[in-house]
Amino acid sequence: MKAFLSCICFFIIIPSFSQELIPNFEQLSDSTKNVEVIALLLETRSNPSFEDRINEVKEVALFCKDKEDLPTEALAVSYLYIAYIEHGKFDGIDDLFKLIEAKYFDHLLPANQLRFNLYHSQLLLSQGRLDEGIETAQNTLAICEAHQLPKNNVYGLLSTIYMALGKFDEALKTDRQNLNDMLKNQPEEKRGLGQAYYSISRDYTNLEELDSANYYGVLSLGYWGHPVSYIQLGDIKTKLAEYDSARYYLSRAQEVILSSPKWENQKTTLYLYLSKLEILEENWEEGLLYSEQALTSSIQDNDVSVTYKAYEYIIRSHLQDKAYYLDSLLAKDRILRDRSVEAQTIEMDTKYKASEKEKKIMQLSNDVQQREIEALTFRNYLLYTGIAVLALIILVYLLFRIRKSKTEKEISHLKKQALQLQMNPHFFFNSLNSIHNFIGNNEPEEAQKYLVNFSRLMRLTLENSQENLIHIGKEVEFLKNFLILEKLRNKNFDFEIKVEEELLDYKIPGFLIQPLIENSLLHGFSTIDYEGFVQLKIEKEQDTIVVTVIDNGVGRKKSIERKQEKGEHTSFGIELLKKRIYIYSKKSNGILIEDGIAVQGNSGTKITFQLPLFS
Repeated sequence: MKAFLSCICFFIIIPSFSQELIPNFEQLSDSTKNVEVIALLLETRSNPSFEDRINEVKEVALFCKDKEDLPTEALAVSYLYIAYIEHGKFDGIDDLFKLIEAKYFDHLLPANQLRFNLYHSQLLLSQGRLDEGIETAQNTLAICEAHQLPKNNVYGLLSTIYMALGKFDEALKTDRQNLNDMLKNQPEEKRGLGQAYYSISRDYTNLEELDSANYYGVLSLGYWGHPVSYIQLGDIKTKLAEYDSARYYLSRAQEVILSSPKWENQKTTLYLYLSKLEILEENWEEGLLYSEQALTSSIQDNDVSVTYKAYEYIIRSHLQDKAYYLDSLLAKDRILRDRSVEAQTIEMDTKYKASEKEKKIMQLSNDVQQREIEALTFRNYLLYTGIAVLALIILVYLLFRIRKSKTEKEISHLKKQALQLQMNPHFFFNSLNSIHNFIGNNEPEEAQKYLVNFSRLMRLTLENSQENLIHIGKEVEFLKNFLILEKLRNKNFDFEIKVEEELLDYKIPGFLIQPLIENSLLHGFSTIDYEGFVQLKIEKEQDTIVVTVIDNGVGRKKSIERKQEKGEHTSFGIELLKKRIYIYSKKSNGILIEDGIAVQGNSGTKITFQLPLFS
């Protein structure tokens, strides 16, 4: 019944038209119809507007429906799903997938089933639904086997999923199956063979079998001149300490990338590996230059893993031969991360087994649901009323989605601004200078202590930036590391954090509190001649969380007077905080600013705000 209603919903929103998209369509053979419809659908890709492309694909689907040709209608609807994926629009896409699976998939030609499943598997991979991705890929291999279709793209996707699970042996096994299949069925396909050799080289690199990785990497270059082949060989040679060869392959990769704009997306990886090579050869300035370029590109691409690595190489370039402090820290961090990955893998396997049981139960209930649908068909006279109600629901839903999308954009924009405040370059380079000073003053224990807290702060900042809401426990850990770093650097204040134990598992928007604490350190304590003190309290009052930051600094009146003398305006961090609080809680009273702890004629500052409980 749900699939039936989804089908009605799908065609209600397609406008009626009378244009004959394909002349004499009824007289064409089935294969010619398929070719003509595919040609129309491929033309829609040239439209840069997502909405216009979707409307064009829907127009083709309605044309095929009016002609009562189910195979081409199924083809057009499958391309509608593909268009959503290609444009990165995933909201509501699960309903469209269920409609295709229930009504259209069996009417697609095998080649079109292959194309549809490949796109769906890529979506599952991007969403972390790896168990479903493996199942879909294996079903697609069965389709290829039954209809003698090329399997290389399916093998490649399956290998990528195994790599995401950390199952490098399974990835290697899959890529070897792909190579054997290509040598048997497509020996003339040079590009595909090059990609197969590249994948095997990558698998051996992950397994740290570098001689085998080098062997297949060289084979890949003989068939496929893609820059990733050169980059991978450069990395392998770097790991083998063959630096001249590594520089040759990375230079060739750079030449290929600069030769065409289509390789622009490979620059980030290239810069990262060039930075690694220069640092190993102790070319510190070149290493710093490439790592900063990698950092800039990775932030633009929102690639957190590369960003983290780029920061590591920047720190190494600054520390130079003192980087053994960082190596010790990263070794400990790697152990913790490996334990986390192992726990996640066990959790995924558990979820997969649970989903298998659920599918068996669903399969048993399918017959019952089918009989219920047949029993309800006699109520067709309610159809027109149902359509009207459904159209109204769609209208309300669209209005809700528009409002939700606007709010999400505002949250994303404000969150990026908050992250920029967190990753203040002055703070970053002040921290590096502090590390240098500790080392220069022969204080290795202080340097290592500072470096440990600095690394934790960077990691927490990157992790917290991926979520709109984070656990209060993680936010407190971030703030504690920030305050420890500032105290190690300035030593003119003390701090206290009080949080009710029951609140640690609740969530709050990330990056809300730090600007307030930084405001106390920068403005409240900048001119005092006694030890500063800042306190953070997070408490629960009925169904709200109350956050309070209080200090014994100069106070708001003196701070305002000093800003007026200097011609400064209201703190950007405070204004940003007000906007974010309002978005998360329209009923919020905003920010309450009062006098804090009075000392030597200074009134101090107390800032309080409320948020709803997010579990």
